[in-house]
Amino acid sequence: MALKRAIIFVSGNVERVGYRGKVINAGRHLNLLGYVENKPDGRVQIVAEGEEDNLNKFLDAVNIKNVLINVEHIYHSFVDAVGEFSGFNKLVGGVKQMSALILPLTC
Repeated sequence: MALKRAIIFVSGNVERVGYRGKVINAGRHLNLLGYVENKPDGRVQIVAEGEEDNLNKFLDAVNIKNVLINVEHIYHSFVDAVGEFSGFNKLVGGVKQMSALILPLTC
């Protein structure tokens, strides 16, 4: 099966509430590679590569609604994978941040 890349923009209450950590955990749990990053306009951008089946599961997993996190909209598109990632990480100001904390997926 050919690998795909999902380019995702998420809006809602998704900044400073632990959303990026949950995205990283979901991506790693589903064997995806890519990154998650806060954007200046308040949205979160996610770029993830992997099997299309896992990317569809990932889209469900990142549609989080709880006491702190409230995803209102998810915009996404699929293109062919590029293969440039070696893990799933958080970017801050375009720079990869090391994240050693991996929690069990609870979605």
